[in-house]
Amino acid sequence: MPRCRVCNKIAGTTIHPRCRQAVAPTSARVPATKPDDLPRGLRLRFRDDYTRESGIKDAVPGDLFFVPCYRGEDGSKPCPEWDGCPGQHLYAVCPDGRWWDIDGRAGNCTMRDDRAHRCWIRHGDPTTGVITVDKAGLTCKAGAGSIATGTYHGMLTSGMFNP
Repeated sequence: MPRCRVCNKIAGTTIHPRCRQAVAPTSARVPATKPDDLPRGLRLRFRDDYTRESGIKDAVPGDLFFVPCYRGEDGSKPCPEWDGCPGQHLYAVCPDGRWWDIDGRAGNCTMRDDRAHRCWIRHGDPTTGVITVDKAGLTCKAGAGSIATGTYHGMLTSGMFNP
């Protein structure tokens, strides 16, 4: 079962009822694969059909979408990670099927108490599917702008996942 990234409680739905943080539904997770089995040069596709109630149950590798990022019983509290958050985080489904919160905090963030920096800096227009994620901006020292999920490690450049 997925865990809420804010309160760490097991959540069987897309939005954890206690803190309203988005989590990947069980159907969005796939069994671990060997790195050689993952698609190479996977292009992103923007989706605008995400809702807090239903989530995206048929998310596939390459999908890119926004998820509301509020918490609290009524969803009125701001983003738990950043100051200046617009109220939604951009997510991508990695080649191994795991969800990446591009606007979220990295697991190896070196500035945990700072709410101004971003762990990944994204450039481009998500609605076109053409974005690049790197470390060019106010950021921490975690990684080099890549994503590592456990079975996939790569970069997101010009709208494509590249190992």
